[in-house]
Amino acid sequence: FLEYVWNGEQVEFLIDIMQRTMLASPWNFDDQEQYLIPSLLNNSYDTDISGISCIFDFSQSFLPIGVFQRLVCLAVAHSVKFVDRSSKSCSPRIYNDFACIEFEAGLQMYLKECKKEQRIIVQVDEEGAASKAYSVVNAMLRKLNYDVMGTGLLWSIKLEDPEDGNLIDLDEAKQRSLKPWFGNSNDTEETTAEAKDIDLNLFLESL
Repeated sequence: FLEYVWNGEQVEFLIDIMQRTMLASPWNFDDQEQYLIPSLLNNSYDTDISGISCIFDFSQSFLPIGVFQRLVCLAVAHSVKFVDRSSKSCSPRIYNDFACIEFEAGLQMYLKECKKEQRIIVQVDEEGAASKAYSVVNAMLRKLNYDVMGTGLLWSIKLEDPEDGNLIDLDEAKQRSLKPWFGNSNDTEETTAEAKDIDLNLFLESL
């Protein structure tokens, strides 16, 4: 597509710029050099996904167009680096408003943009992966906020209590050491601390 639009000129430069601005990510899941550009997708996903949920709520400000697509790019770029590409099952399923990504071996993550509610929902099948999923998505949002949005994004976080399905504010969840989000050996704050002033590739490797 890019070769056609640009007549074969400056394509590598364009791809580099798009990756740095999180508009494109490598898509090397079938041993071919390809790139994903989520903003070009127009297919929607309307099937409910079961799993434990984390809500990134932008409703007190707004969720700009392109934030979800950039988040998908970061998740896919990390997946390309760390998931065994010999397994066809690891290839992500990407829609305009939904992504199913094997973020790394053993961590299947679902991302859903709810435009009307101005929020992004993160879900995982296994409770043991919940803390990691929350941590990396929060770090990725911080990264794109610093690098692309000029720190203008504002959001709150709610975490599902697996006991009753209620959504708990982040601060309360921390105070309660709400499992499986907190109270484990993983320190979720360490992952988010390195989002600012770090090269994008180094950031992805640090997750």
